[in-house]
Amino acid sequence: TIIVTKEQKAIEIGKKFDAHIIIDEKEESVNSAVALADKYLLENNFDASIVFPQDIPYIKTQDIDFMLNYIAPPNFAIIVPSRRFDGTNALVRMPINLMETHYDEDSYKIHMNTAKEHTLNVAMVFVKRIMWDVDNKEDLEFLLEQNDKPQIAEKIKNIIDQ
Repeated sequence: TIIVTKEQKAIEIGKKFDAHIIIDEKEESVNSAVALADKYLLENNFDASIVFPQDIPYIKTQDIDFMLNYIAPPNFAIIVPSRRFDGTNALVRMPINLMETHYDEDSYKIHMNTAKEHTLNVAMVFVKRIMWDVDNKEDLEFLLEQNDKPQIAEKIKNIIDQ
């Protein structure tokens, strides 16, 4: 696990779970953060990467397992869109430098089109808990309706009530 951040709390959490921390003092964009992680992975001879944004609170390990059933080596991309199909909530690439990332730019469509330019092995996978991200208050209210993780739902209620 690689965490790219300059936030002290994220660094502390990452260290608890033995994540590799890359401190990004500039924090220019999500794409530059992913590029830093990609650089580390390539320099250390990793074959593939999975990018998850930090705003998918209901994700479970079985969701990741399900998504990875669609791997088709040697060159492939797996894309899990956001529930509104305007973002990318999971991006799997093999090789890591198969394509650049395009977050914050209607990323789902751009990632799909870019992946198709580089490989025939592209899978769009629907995994509901990965698709449920938090971009606004409406998303928080939607997550409360799901009540998939009661402890997180309680934290969301506290945020909305503030």
